Amino acid sequence: MVFHLLLALLLIVLISFVYIDSRRPPNFPPGPKWLPVIGNLYAVQKRLAKMKFLHLVFTELAEKYGPVVGLRLGLFRVIIVSDYDSIRQVLTKDEFVGRPQGFIFRLRSFGKRHGLVFTDGPVWMEQRRFCLKYLRETGMGKPRMDHLIGIEAAEVVQALRIKMQTHGFVSVRNFFDVAVLNVLWTMVAGQRFHIEDQRLSKLLNLLHQLFRLVDTSGGVLNQLPMLRHVAPEKSGYRQFKSILDQIHAFLKESVDEHRENLSSNMYEANDLMSAYIRQIESNNETSKSTANPSEFSEEQLLVILLDLFMAGSETTSTTLDFIILYLVRFPECQKRAHDQLFSVTGFNREPTLKDRPSLCYIDAFISEVQRHGNNVPLGVSHRAVEDTNLNGFTIPKDSVVFTNLYRMNMDKHFWGDPHEFRPERFLNSSGQLSNHERFMPFGLGPRRCLGESLARGTLFVFVASILNNFVITLPTDQEPPTLTGVDGITLTIQPFKAVFTLHH
Repeated sequence: MVFHLLLALLLIVLISFVYIDSRRPPNFPPGPKWLPVIGNLYAVQKRLAKMKFLHLVFTELAEKYGPVVGLRLGLFRVIIVSDYDSIRQVLTKDEFVGRPQGFIFRLRSFGKRHGLVFTDGPVWMEQRRFCLKYLRETGMGKPRMDHLIGIEAAEVVQALRIKMQTHGFVSVRNFFDVAVLNVLWTMVAGQRFHIEDQRLSKLLNLLHQLFRLVDTSGGVLNQLPMLRHVAPEKSGYRQFKSILDQIHAFLKESVDEHRENLSSNMYEANDLMSAYIRQIESNNETSKSTANPSEFSEEQLLVILLDLFMAGSETTSTTLDFIILYLVRFPECQKRAHDQLFSVTGFNREPTLKDRPSLCYIDAFISEVQRHGNNVPLGVSHRAVEDTNLNGFTIPKDSVVFTNLYRMNMDKHFWGDPHEFRPERFLNSSGQLSNHERFMPFGLGPRRCLGESLARGTLFVFVASILNNFVITLPTDQEPPTLTGVDGITLTIQPFKAVFTLHH
């Protein structure tokens, strides 16, 4: 009798759980029905296996349910916004300023909420202000930035010459990693790496693997973290953790070296890392007297360095990869860029940021690659920090919000011919650069990319310098490479080879 009562009670509890866990919140955005525990995870993964790209799965949902879609992925309520007005609200409203708090995002930061990218609140604001202050003091947004970018652009040109002399071609994917990182790392750590640095190349390769292991949502492991116990290998947990440990070890070695140099007074604190170490020491002394723990710590610094490391190598370098891909696929655009460059530099001096107003077509070409190539199709996800409303729907606190930049970039009602590659759409009738408010590769609002000026400057000078020295073509035995990328946190190009021929 008691057994049957317990069984009935258990059944009631189970049915109640299934009902509550599968029920949509009141006035939640429209979307597919979800299952208990896993939500829509299985359905999304099934479509992802077929469509290959998460942004295409989200776009398919938007076509069916509208510009604001609500679903659940494992533990998290998820909102997908796919039109300009909704995306702008998410990027600019304080209610959406948060970042996701999932397992993957904490794993990369020692189980805590550290760093600049996946944190929010007062500590994030304090850390962002500090980093921005010292990055500006070390050159970001100032004439020194042009000088630093110019040094690395010259290194790239020289490396391309050497590759052509030794191999007769260049394997494009990941070729620009070290040079791009050096521009930022000079400001962050006061040092640069040799473009053939094997240890760094290995580390950057690990970083690329990390970006391919998960997608923008953090992947299945983020949505069902218990999988790390059930299937640590198959879920990707073991590989993800191993890569993170190696990257953390590399960064800690750099911090220890800086601390040793500072203690021996080998140089002044003229870079971000040195300034941060001094701040840690200063705050530790203050904390002893006030009994208040400081938010400036070595763990915090390591995660900030990881954030900057990722931002300084992955996003900008993959954009450069896409740019070279589009230059060989659209030779008529490359010729127009060459013609404009010749009229400005005569191919007898290197271009700089000061030439930018006279080289609008190159800027337009870069913008069109970012729009058409969509190498960051979903941006960085946001989190609702309180219950709020969006387009008449109720968005519960802690909902994860994805901005479907891909769909906005491919909106035929605004762009007219979005699937056509046409840099001229970013030029006005006078041939000057014309920015579109619906084009936002660096985001908007309080979470706008803090390194935007550096990234834009690096892209422009690198591309202008390469075109100022070379005509880029494909090897005669190679088919035209596909414009379709490889999915991950960002999209990357398929491997291909290019020939860089010096101007006569």
